[in-house]
Amino acid sequence: MTNSSARFSFLGLITTAVPYAEKSVAGARAPLVQALGDENKEVRYGASLALGWLGNEKAVKPLLKTLNDKDLLVRQTAKNALVSINRRVHVRRAYTKIKS
Repeated sequence: MTNSSARFSFLGLITTAVPYAEKSVAGARAPLVQALGDENKEVRYGASLALGWLGNEKAVKPLLKTLNDKDLLVRQTAKNALVSINRRVHVRRAYTKIKS
């Protein structure tokens, strides 16, 4: 796949996921998790990045599997996404505790 077609694949992925994100994070998660298994490394990279931005705990298991990806950048992005999700979870829990 050429770089330009990879770019279009990534843009297609984002344009598919964004409308769902406006409705709910859970709706956006499904196409992104599916994209983690795409043959194109740029699509897998983009999906890992977006899942980290969404910060949904249900993305942890698929991201853990992505730590074994054949591409180094995809693995690093999945690791960073997991760190981001972990931070958000701790902040949410601390905020809930303070409010109680």
